[in-house]
Amino acid sequence: MGVLKFFKWLLQRHPILNREIIETDPPKIDNLYLDTNCIIHNCSRKHRKGTDKKDVEDKVINHVLRCIDELIRVVRPKNLIFIAIDGVAPMAKLRGQRERRALAASKTHKKREESEESNPEAKSEFNRNAITPGTEFMEKLLKELHLAISSRINSNSSWKKCKVIISGPRVPGEGEHKIIGYMREQLSQAPSLRHCIYGSDADLIILGLCTHLPCVSVLREDVQRVNGRIKRKFIFVDLKVYRELIDMEFEEVKEKITFPYSLQNIIDDWMVLTFLVGNDFIPKLSYFSVSALPLVYRKYKSILPELNGYITCNGELDLNRYEKLLSVLADIPKSQKTSKGKYQQDLNVGKSMQYTKKPLAGLVDSHIESDEQK
Repeated sequence: MGVLKFFKWLLQRHPILNREIIETDPPKIDNLYLDTNCIIHNCSRKHRKGTDKKDVEDKVINHVLRCIDELIRVVRPKNLIFIAIDGVAPMAKLRGQRERRALAASKTHKKREESEESNPEAKSEFNRNAITPGTEFMEKLLKELHLAISSRINSNSSWKKCKVIISGPRVPGEGEHKIIGYMREQLSQAPSLRHCIYGSDADLIILGLCTHLPCVSVLREDVQRVNGRIKRKFIFVDLKVYRELIDMEFEEVKEKITFPYSLQNIIDDWMVLTFLVGNDFIPKLSYFSVSALPLVYRKYKSILPELNGYITCNGELDLNRYEKLLSVLADIPKSQKTSKGKYQQDLNVGKSMQYTKKPLAGLVDSHIESDEQK
C-alpha cells in the first residue's frame, strides 16, 4: 500500500512527530520489526554493477546485512527481532505488480543489449526484478540471512538476548502485513510491549495505528544531500502521540453525535478516509491527493452526526454510510481536492494545534524461528 507524500505531509502538519534518533540515547523498544524489502531495494541501487552476476548479488546481500546490523545497534531491541521479507502479494495487487515488473524487464533487456553492442566488456548489472519471491537471488539472500544471524546470535549480545523470527519470501503476504499480523497477536498476549516498525512505506503509520496497541512507533531513514554531502538520520514517529492528535482533530464531533464517541472507531474511519488518496489494492482516485486530506476530514466531521454510527464497525465497512460520505465528497469541486494554496493553509492549521499531553517517557530465549519451518 502506498499513500504518496503522506509522510512528508504528516511531519509538516505535525512537527512534534518528527523526532531524530540519537545513537547515544536510543528509544526504549521491546520488539523491532523490519520491513526488509525497502532495505534490499536501497542496497540494490547502491550496487548496480559488478564483474559478474555473483559479484553484484554478493555486494547487495552484504550491504543488506550491514544495514540490519546498524538498525539493531541503533534501536537495541530487548525482546524480539522480526525480519519480514515480501512473499507472494495478494491477488488484488498482483496485476499491477506484474505490469510494472514486465515493463521493467523489457527496459532492462533493451538496455543490456545496447550496452553489450557498444561495450562487450561492460560490467554486469543487478536485475531489480530479482527482488521477487521464488527467484534464485531471494533464495540465496534467505540462506545468507540465516547463516549470518546464527553467527550473530552466538557472538553478539544484542542478538543473543532477543528472539529472532525470519518471515521469508516463501511465506505469502507482503512484509508489512506479516508484521501487523504478528503484532495483532500480541494485543491479548502482552499489550504493554513497546513495538517499533522500520520501513519506508508511509502506510506503516496507518497500519500501526490500526493495531490499536498502546505503544507503537515507526522508524524511517531520512537521507538528504547537504552541501554536496549525504546526511543520513533516523526519524522516529511515536504513534501514541499521533493517536492523541487524531483525537484532538476529531473531538468537536463529541457534542454533535447521538451515539457513543469511540476513538478506536474514529481511527478506523480515519484509516478509510486516508486510503482514499492512496492504496495499492484498489484503483486510485486520480482527483484526490494528499493535500485534500484535511478537507476530507472536515466533510467527514460534518456528515458523521447524520450517519447514526461510524463508517466502520469491528473491522467491517458499513457500505450505506460509506456511500453517503462519498456522495458528499463527490460534490467537492476538483480544484479544492488538489489546491496547493489550501494545502499550505491546512498545514498551518495542523501546526497551530496545541499538543498539551506529555508523551510517555522513553516510549520511543535466543534462537532463529523461521516462518517457513512452521
